Amino acid sequence: MMAGFDDEREQRIRYLPSERRFDYDHPLALLRLKLHRDACDAGLDSYPDPETGDTVLCSSTLLAQGICCNLGCRHCPYVGGRRPLIPGILAE
Repeated sequence: MMAGFDDEREQRIRYLPSERRFDYDHPLALLRLKLHRDACDAGLDSYPDPETGDTVLCSSTLLAQGICCNLGCRHCPYVGGRRPLIPGILAE
């Protein structure tokens, strides 16, 4: 388990976005998840999308807001939905 998390569920909520906001079938999905995880681990507020260059807010930044802003953020921790298990994405 990664440092700073109480359990695997908390890791999944933080690192694996809801399928309502994240396209897990996109060719760059795993890269986007890795960039997000690395940005969170580094304490960054965002990371650049590798395809568009757009700024993508990290779940930790969105969590600090305290509520969902309903703008469709990719890593919104307040949006429910299935978060698939992706082998190796949490433990590297």
